Amino acid sequence: MKKLISGVLALVLALSLVPSAFAVEGASVDKFTDVPADAWYRDELAYALHNGYISGTSETTFAPDALVTRGQFVTILGRMVNADVSQFKTTQFEDVNITSWYGPYVEWARSTGIVNGVSSKQFAPDNKITVEQMGVMVSNCINKLGLSPAADSVVYNDMATVSTWATFSMWEVAGYNLLPVDAAGNVNPHKQATRADCAVSLVRLAKSSGYGVVPPTVIENQTLPNEYEKAVVAKVKAIHDEMWASGKVTSSMTEKEKAIAYYMWFTSNCQYGDETDYDMEAWMAHNEYGPLVIGHGVCEGLSKAYKRLLDYEGIYCEFIPVLERNHAYNAVTLDGVYYKEVDVTSIAGTQWGGKGPDMSVYINERIKQYFYPDEYRKEQESGKGFGEPLTEEEIQQLIDSLN
Repeated sequence: MKKLISGVLALVLALSLVPSAFAVEGASVDKFTDVPADAWYRDELAYALHNGYISGTSETTFAPDALVTRGQFVTILGRMVNADVSQFKTTQFEDVNITSWYGPYVEWARSTGIVNGVSSKQFAPDNKITVEQMGVMVSNCINKLGLSPAADSVVYNDMATVSTWATFSMWEVAGYNLLPVDAAGNVNPHKQATRADCAVSLVRLAKSSGYGVVPPTVIENQTLPNEYEKAVVAKVKAIHDEMWASGKVTSSMTEKEKAIAYYMWFTSNCQYGDETDYDMEAWMAHNEYGPLVIGHGVCEGLSKAYKRLLDYEGIYCEFIPVLERNHAYNAVTLDGVYYKEVDVTSIAGTQWGGKGPDMSVYINERIKQYFYPDEYRKEQESGKGFGEPLTEEEIQQLIDSLN
């Protein structure tokens, strides 16, 4: 089943944090007068608002540059994973009031190993959290709770300035690109983290771990550069509506089942080709416009089109260009599991006669290859092809026959 981050994750300035103060149904980033249209964190903030992770400091302000306390950030992490804190009635931290809004979350984090405190008796909940402290908590959250973020490694140019106690954790979060960096590629580990910083880090962790859904408004209400983009937006919605109306996608399906359904859409609705094959402009084949609106496109356009469809369905999908191979494909997170390669190019147009009488076998193999990679690898290694892996008895018989 789809993993959804439940609870309300609030980044707030006031210490009187209570859950009911932060749920803003239908919240939109557009209402905040202090969030510029080109803000570097705008997309992540829209995602956070849509999923209820965060709210503004008022109806019209977000206060992106305001600082976040350690108590607030621990509460955010706890609510992100829907931690049951009802059992925590006492705490060993002398500076934490267990009856406060953050108290049970601090003790939950301590008991799970996510935090240790600034000492055995002090947590410093009101201290502003630094970037490296945030990185350590995120890293511990991943390891202690068994999360599996999608890898998107970066290098922090100022890694040498990270405190010794935080070095391992900061290397890990760099491996998943979970913290924002500045224009020079620096993570600024000793900087106090802002609400914008925390929102970006939370959403990166959530999306790469398979939590939350992409808000439809990100697609439907985005600034449209031209009529071609408007046509793509309309087509994405039309495909989504048709898939649901026809029963090819239903609410009871897993994310993997939905992703496979949209993958199969390309078999009968898109053919591989560019302007030399069809009467179209070159850019169309390399853009989602070609596959979605015209029905033709090359690997780059097909991959972008698949991402658009999954984004609208609320499934985390990446576009992966491979310049040295002049190719592109997708990586997706489905039901919390990361699938590093889903190649739409190999499937486009197969039901238009591209694979002949072995079409269904070919399609099944591609689905197994991309959506069940472990099983597919075992079958290939066994030499058995598409089907069940060899049993131990069959393997032994094969060895005996070779001797």
